Amino acid sequence: MPHAMTILLTARDPALFGAIEDLHPGLAVRPLHGEIPDDGLTSPLWCFVDWLLPDISGLEMVRRLREARATRAGHITMVLEESDADAARRALRAGADDYLVGPLDPARLAGRLRLDQRTAPVRGGRLEQGGLSVDLSAHQARWQGIPVALRPNELRLLTHFMKHPDQVFSRAALIDRL
Repeated sequence: MPHAMTILLTARDPALFGAIEDLHPGLAVRPLHGEIPDDGLTSPLWCFVDWLLPDISGLEMVRRLREARATRAGHITMVLEESDADAARRALRAGADDYLVGPLDPARLAGRLRLDQRTAPVRGGRLEQGGLSVDLSAHQARWQGIPVALRPNELRLLTHFMKHPDQVFSRAALIDRL
């Protein structure tokens, strides 16, 4: 049976991999270590990267995922050790799409994946909603095919709102997101 989604995890707990696959048979769960896989990845692709890794930093792993052809369009979630606004900002600047405070378990992972199913559809590394599209890898927005000039924070906000439709955010929450 082909897998509907690939999940790459830097987690060191082998029981986590089996538990996720048992709960969600449509997921292909693969370990992510120093080497970025370039084969057998299905779309959509989600990567969960721990803040602390044995060989390199989680931030460096995020950068490598964004540079690799096979994973650059995937969704990357940084798993933080503790709630730290500075660490979250650094993760987002390195290329992570979002973050959560660990530890990661099958229920939290499934919850995070369900959140993304309510967002604007991602097609080929693009968020699309009506005539509006955001190319995540090129960091460019278009309205009905015409480029829209946005500053970096404006583009981040637009992407955030497209990923979380029908939600209200406080000013403080948006500032934390940026």
